[in-house]
Amino acid sequence: MSDKRFIVAFEIGSSKIKGAVGEVDHTGTLSVISIEEEPLTDAVRYGCIRKVQDVSDCIQSITSKLNRHPAISPGTITGIYVSLGGQSLMSKATEVDRQFEEDTEITSKIIEQLKEQARREGVPDRDVVAVLTRDFTVDTLPQRNPIGVFCHRITAGLTVIYCRPQLKGNLKRVFSEKLPLNINGHIVRPLAIAGITLTEDEKHLGCMLVDFGAETTTVSIYRGGTLRYLATIPMGSRNITRDLTALNCLEKRAEELKKAVGNVSPNRTTDNSAIFEGLDNTEVNNYIQARTGEIITNIMEQPVYAGIKPEELPGGIIVTGGGSRLRGFEEMLANHSKMKVRRAVAMGPISYTQQSQNSPDNVDVLALLSIAARLTSKPCVEMPIPAEQPPAEDVDDGISRVGMDMDDHDPYRKGKSGKAEKKASFFERLGVRVMGILKDEDEDHFDDSDDESNK
Repeated sequence: MSDKRFIVAFEIGSSKIKGAVGEVDHTGTLSVISIEEEPLTDAVRYGCIRKVQDVSDCIQSITSKLNRHPAISPGTITGIYVSLGGQSLMSKATEVDRQFEEDTEITSKIIEQLKEQARREGVPDRDVVAVLTRDFTVDTLPQRNPIGVFCHRITAGLTVIYCRPQLKGNLKRVFSEKLPLNINGHIVRPLAIAGITLTEDEKHLGCMLVDFGAETTTVSIYRGGTLRYLATIPMGSRNITRDLTALNCLEKRAEELKKAVGNVSPNRTTDNSAIFEGLDNTEVNNYIQARTGEIITNIMEQPVYAGIKPEELPGGIIVTGGGSRLRGFEEMLANHSKMKVRRAVAMGPISYTQQSQNSPDNVDVLALLSIAARLTSKPCVEMPIPAEQPPAEDVDDGISRVGMDMDDHDPYRKGKSGKAEKKASFFERLGVRVMGILKDEDEDHFDDSDDESNK
């Protein structure tokens, strides 16, 4: 059997959809096999799917392209990981506590129970998609990691991330009802991007991750190694494009104009008047600078709402998203914030079949693949089972379970109930042990529950 597994992830944005296939070996190294994308107009608004059929058609087209890749042919994609993001994605700081009658040792199980308590309390009319720890107080003393400490009372400071039920409900309509694809996991997009673009030093010192997209801009603030605040601003680079339609041009031409001559830095000039004859570049950039300035003002209001001063974020600002590619944006943000600014790049154990895949434009979908690779694996690609071969040295048992989740549903493994399931040969049991190395218990970055509230 193979010691590798395939994972598939989709990033659904307001202007395009991206799909990617990756392969993970026994060391946990992710190899990016293929990335495909399709443009999308008006089917997704502010990160939430509005036109289910249009999105389904777009994903079907991308899936067909991914399925034709030689690395997985003649495999068939059956399961996917999908991102959660958009305007309704927000965070809430909360505290939960627990008291004990006598000195009790804090265990990871107790920490998970505190998280579950926060999840149950939740936010009215919202789905909780992640609960992250910030800090702890054990009896009366602050404690970064309380596991192993004995106490009578523990208080956990937690960050609850939530979204509207429609966000997951419409994803279910697209993948599970319109397409024959199982959603193996929902991955919170800002957390995934932070996971592969921020350094540990930046997260501990304090930093701000800004995802400047087409219709939304998401701001995540880290300090002390954990997420302290997350908010989504309902403004993006499409607002700039629509402002430019005031120059008597259609939105498509306005988008081309923005990319060709757009520059938000007053210290730079871009002369492409030959491309857009009859339009004054200065006037164009006046529109662009005005709207970009408004968006940056909103970005810099987020630390105020979080109760954090900019000087408490010495790690600086890390920017990503299509809007951040606008000429002069990083310079304008640095001047306004008085903070250092850098562009997000993917880090970690990732290899690429094509160097073009390692692009800042692909940080979002690379982040999804990276987090999915760390989660407990579930079937993403169904590979044909070869004809059975007689057992022999250096010949596997003929069973190919690429990407299988080695949990209680595995027919070659004894369940938690203790009941014996399908009897496996020595080679099958050995193969399961090898695949078991790939398990990762850290599921903080996604919520895998089904959404039943929006049928």
